[in-house]
Amino acid sequence: MKYKGMVWKILVTLLVFSFATNLTAKSPAEALKYLNELTDPIDKISADRLSYIQALAHSNSKQDKEAKRAAIITSVEKALLNANQATKYDGNSDLKDAVIKYLNVYYTVLREDYGKLVDLKEAAEQSYDAMEAYMLAEKKAGEKLHEAAEKFGKEQRVFAKDNDITLYESKDRMSQLLKKSGEVMSYKDEIYLIDFKPYKQEFYLLQALKDQDVKAIEQNRETLLKYAEEGLKLLDKVVPYEGDSSLIQACKNNLNFYKMEAKDQIPTLIEFHMKEARFDAYKKKFNEKEPKDRTQEDVDTHNKLLGEVNTLVPTYNKINQTLNKQRGVLIEQWNKSNKNFLSKHVPKK
Repeated sequence: MKYKGMVWKILVTLLVFSFATNLTAKSPAEALKYLNELTDPIDKISADRLSYIQALAHSNSKQDKEAKRAAIITSVEKALLNANQATKYDGNSDLKDAVIKYLNVYYTVLREDYGKLVDLKEAAEQSYDAMEAYMLAEKKAGEKLHEAAEKFGKEQRVFAKDNDITLYESKDRMSQLLKKSGEVMSYKDEIYLIDFKPYKQEFYLLQALKDQDVKAIEQNRETLLKYAEEGLKLLDKVVPYEGDSSLIQACKNNLNFYKMEAKDQIPTLIEFHMKEARFDAYKKKFNEKEPKDRTQEDVDTHNKLLGEVNTLVPTYNKINQTLNKQRGVLIEQWNKSNKNFLSKHVPKK
């Protein structure tokens, strides 16, 4: 999920008022104190959110990820309590209302949108459409947070201007870590989705092979070849992340394997299953005849069809063994590349 939060550091411009009528007005220092009291808890939320993103990148534990999400919710609840208890500033509640509105959106996204993402994630592995839906929901959740942050930031700037407080966009470590983490996760997801489409299609192909369904094998083979070629074209448009092309290369290796498998190897497997089906059909009729009723032509046809099957058996087995071995190596390399990429680019602290 990509979210660019806005964290502000505050500088106070102290002004000297010479008119007696201004002596009772609240000072910029008081306004600054009020602003910090309302917004400081948001810094804790940012820290917890970074911890959550790090858990997504570095941890395989669902329990750990849920614990991190729960920590953010707790921080938001405390920030909401703090904001609701705050008084108006000089009779004006615009900033307080903006903080509460922002935190309410944050709370809703965490409890509802992110809560649904947990369930969607479990279903996402079942199909490409489900995975695409999961990533779209994740993106929309991020957009909600970004929109809420923009509105909050606008009200913050209005308050600062009205109270002679100078704001500047923070370049502190926390904001940079959040931005960096979001970029890395978004980049990884883009390549992951390119790989996932043919990956899932190959699963359907392997299932058809297991069922020895020649028609389904051919249909899934053609679709796999199409997805692999489309994926390679999409991958050509992806730029290495900060010069790191490891994820692109790992994905390209997978796609080239799917293309080779569908184009060069599966047709031979289909030929074997077709010959096997033809032999099985003839064998059934052959066995229905009494031995004395079988002609020499029946025997020759039976032996010819059986020979065709037996001739392809070594090739069939070799192709399957080779594909299984290559597939296993590529899966290991893909998982390792993803892990190393996230470990390298997602900040740990």
